[in-house]
Amino acid sequence: MGGTTIRLSDIASQAGVSSATVSRVINGTAYVEPVTRRKVENAMRALHYRPNLLARGLATRQSRTIGLMIPHIRSPFFAGLATGVEERAEASGFAVFLCHTRESTECEKRTLEVLASRRVDGIIATPVGQESRHFSEISQSVPVVFAARHFPELPISSVVVDNAAASRRVVQRLLRDGHRRIGVINGPRFLSTGKDRWAGVIRAFRECREEPDPALTREGDFTVQSGYRLALDLLRQSPPPTALFAANHMILIGCIRAVREMGLRIPDDVAIAGFEGFRDSGFDHLVCAPLTVNEHPTREMALAAVDLLLEHIRTRRDGKNGHFKKVVLKTKLDIGDAGV
Repeated sequence: MGGTTIRLSDIASQAGVSSATVSRVINGTAYVEPVTRRKVENAMRALHYRPNLLARGLATRQSRTIGLMIPHIRSPFFAGLATGVEERAEASGFAVFLCHTRESTECEKRTLEVLASRRVDGIIATPVGQESRHFSEISQSVPVVFAARHFPELPISSVVVDNAAASRRVVQRLLRDGHRRIGVINGPRFLSTGKDRWAGVIRAFRECREEPDPALTREGDFTVQSGYRLALDLLRQSPPPTALFAANHMILIGCIRAVREMGLRIPDDVAIAGFEGFRDSGFDHLVCAPLTVNEHPTREMALAAVDLLLEHIRTRRDGKNGHFKKVVLKTKLDIGDAGV
């Protein structure tokens, strides 16, 4: 636009919609169909339009900010989640406060207090532990949406994946390929992800009239170091497992490192399968190994979480009590390559 002021009508013309629709997208004042919203967002980017958050915040009595709380800032998954959240929030006229809770409940509690003091309009959080009271309390005054993990007992909306079904599919594949000595490295079972993924593992075995071998089962903390250490422990057994199942992509990286350090080949000496892989993180080209994993909808999760939070923000602003929702996204099995 050559440095001139960009009007709503300019964006509307570019997107092929009405100015009222553009206003609804920017101000979050009403629901807009996802396809139409994307047209408006694409037009805003094409015209290099940036909403005036301060002016709009004063007009609507909102801070036009949301908090995003993630437990692992170095994780490719959470990096992808943060990227998607920021993109959708910015296109909707909101800024994002990114907070790293480091898998610490105390840090999580302090972060919620800071975000509340900043008067954010809403919070997207991946909870870190077993305590849920602090989320229950803050949700009375600030809309909250859980992403990836959740507390099923709380009336708080969430966006998750089909954890049990997805882990079941991967282990089923290993069993169908003839593996019976399958080493399982899970995350903490007090987390919803660890609990549900373990349930999927058990179901896959029982459908084959088998049970997971306790001697081949390990519980880690969803980190590379944990996956590496526990994979070495399993592979040094006699006889060793013929396959390993990693409950997330960080554990999977650790397993690959351990296998290669021991001079073993994938899948000739040991097959490796994971709940999720690397394609959505952009790191799949760095993992040169044939893997069976799930395609994880990280970007879709981020966009859905923001849309759900904005819906709750609008509802709360209008003085209404919205109903909490649980959005479950599907994963897809990807067999025998280095992708997700």
